[in-house]
Amino acid sequence: MRIFKTPVLLSSILATAFTAIPQISVGQNVLEEIVVTAQRREQNLLDVPVSLDVLTEKDLEGLSDVRDLFKIAPTVQFQGGVSSGGQSLAIRGVGGGGFSSSFEHSVSVVVDQIATGPSGSAFVDFWDIARIEVLNGPQGTLFGKNVSAGLINIVSNDPTDEFEGMTSVSYEGEYEKLRIDGVLSGPLTENLNARLSFYSNNQDEGIIQNPTRGTTENKKDSLGIRLKTAYQGDSFEFNMALTYEEQDAICCGRVFTAVEPASLGPFAAIALGQIQAAGLELNQDNNITLGEGRVWDDIEAFNGAWELIWELDSGHQIKSVTGYRNWEQSDWNDVDGVDVNIIDGGLTHDMDFYSQELQFLSPTGGDLEYILGLYYLYYDIVETTRLETSAAGIFGADLQDDWRTGVVVENVAAFGHVTYKFTDHWTGFFGARILHEKQTVDGKRVGNFLFPGDQPFVEHSIDDADWMGTIGLQYFPSENTMFYGSYSRGYKSGNIDNPIGSTFFLGDFEGPIVEPETVDSFELGVKTAMLDNRLSMTATVFFSEFQDFQASAFDVNANSFVFTNAGVVQTSGLELDINASLWEGGSLSFAMAYIDAEFDEFTGAPCPVPQITAGTCNGAIPGTADLSGRGVNNSPKVRYVISGQQDFNVGDSSGYIRAEYAWRDNTTFDGDLDQNTAVSSYGLLSARLAFLPRENIEVAIFGRNLTDEYYFVRIIDAPLEPGLYSGHPGLERQLGAEVIVRF
Repeated sequence: MRIFKTPVLLSSILATAFTAIPQISVGQNVLEEIVVTAQRREQNLLDVPVSLDVLTEKDLEGLSDVRDLFKIAPTVQFQGGVSSGGQSLAIRGVGGGGFSSSFEHSVSVVVDQIATGPSGSAFVDFWDIARIEVLNGPQGTLFGKNVSAGLINIVSNDPTDEFEGMTSVSYEGEYEKLRIDGVLSGPLTENLNARLSFYSNNQDEGIIQNPTRGTTENKKDSLGIRLKTAYQGDSFEFNMALTYEEQDAICCGRVFTAVEPASLGPFAAIALGQIQAAGLELNQDNNITLGEGRVWDDIEAFNGAWELIWELDSGHQIKSVTGYRNWEQSDWNDVDGVDVNIIDGGLTHDMDFYSQELQFLSPTGGDLEYILGLYYLYYDIVETTRLETSAAGIFGADLQDDWRTGVVVENVAAFGHVTYKFTDHWTGFFGARILHEKQTVDGKRVGNFLFPGDQPFVEHSIDDADWMGTIGLQYFPSENTMFYGSYSRGYKSGNIDNPIGSTFFLGDFEGPIVEPETVDSFELGVKTAMLDNRLSMTATVFFSEFQDFQASAFDVNANSFVFTNAGVVQTSGLELDINASLWEGGSLSFAMAYIDAEFDEFTGAPCPVPQITAGTCNGAIPGTADLSGRGVNNSPKVRYVISGQQDFNVGDSSGYIRAEYAWRDNTTFDGDLDQNTAVSSYGLLSARLAFLPRENIEVAIFGRNLTDEYYFVRIIDAPLEPGLYSGHPGLERQLGAEVIVRF
């Protein structure tokens, strides 16, 4: 059995202790209490029998959106893609990835109690955030369907009882990035408070150089605005959050990193000729693309959350949470990546997402506490794809493939979670969720280029009914220490795999069906605070076994990302968080995750290109590979984050200096474990020096990735170009300055 990590208190307290400026003044050496909603009601972090990281607004400084969380949360891993629709997150070595509008990843993102939905809809930007809770392991009892690996719970700041505001301006030179944030909050009437927040981000330079077009790629302009209101009546309260986001990105260009000369397909051979003619070296130091076509990824999203809470005379609460999200995304990509127009392509998504939840909550403070609830979810996605070529000299004509598909998902569930205090030292908990889900997929493909000719309209439905649950025991030997042990069962519904290369469009209604994924997970943990709350520690060991794990990889034979059931995946390890504030004005934090994720049984995996060429694919089905006993892709074994802050006084003013180092172990990105998609370990060093000439003014200079590491967030088989490999590089060194004014 393997071992695992627990990152709960580390980030949380670390975030508060290290970054709460100017709230923490020199000489205040106590770690503040952290309140979380990981169990759908407010609780002290030390009392919650769940492994989680808590990241505060200050922890998120310099991070753009959900994609960046892997830089500060050791259990989280991000995987890039040729568009936001193909990007993904993983927690504890398990997540997803690939292009399929019917597929939901094993990690869900929730914003102000409302799930963001499948695909790239989860990649929301950060502004005016109170905290982010990264919940590790299955969370289906209280949070719903696709959370078999974990959950990212984003909580924005609430309206305040007194008037306050903030504005900040930051500029970063390497990518010529200007960001402006603003907040106004306070009472409108005696019972009604409101908060209006916004941000604008403009980036003129990108990560990748493109000499063919004389520009740079992988840069983003974005903006967002959020209105939150809170009305307090005599026996009820009504809260509302309305959010609009817009992203206009020159994304997601790739660079070639490697070649297998013996495995080159016809498109790859043409591309390699162009690469060699340009004198490019194929390695993981390359940051040049030769693509002649434009790349972009545009997003508009609206998110609404309406919460109504009735307070009963008995102390019970009835809560209604209504959610709506519309997400529209379109992208275009130079698929071949060279200065001959071999293949271009793009996707569009239009999603409407509705949810309704009813909760019945017991009073707090008694021996028995419980939450009972009903949940309904409905969403539909319309997705289109186009692949085209204008290289008439190569193919004899301008050709294209078109594909349109629709996905409708309906989910109904009932759930409950009960906590009972047996004695002053022992508490037990139990929770369960019963659900039914139906998925309907339809579509039509028109092909004359890469795929067979015109196909008729097809439609197929599947439905699942199952359960999730958790049971455990807590022991409190003292007021500041808690041990816990738990068992959780997670579940993720099946789906119909429907990317453009799927045989679904040929009328095959069995091959593309991916069976439901289940997980049995065990945790043992301890959370403690000592030395008068100047030192805290959280440690967790875990073991999880996924049955019918829903895996993704680029299948060269299908010219497409495919999803399949990988049999059995086991992941285990150790999580450790330590936070300390032991001397005047100083604090230190250490968060570590050791995660051993392995395909215990995966006999029908996509076969790597070199093995296809050599004829050594050894899977149970001809043309597939046997990955049993090998590590799961996109899961570095060791990850850690060390950070520290020192406050100081300069005359009548104050200041602080903060530094952070985040390190990731070696990893292999693609689901076929092709070693051409492997990257070496790397670390990212960041620092911030700030002065507070007045209590409400902060002037800072900062540096991110100060050692200028060149790293990748994904490397895969170059789409439609077997034998070539391409990757998505991360951000290089950035230096900048920021001014914050609070009033």
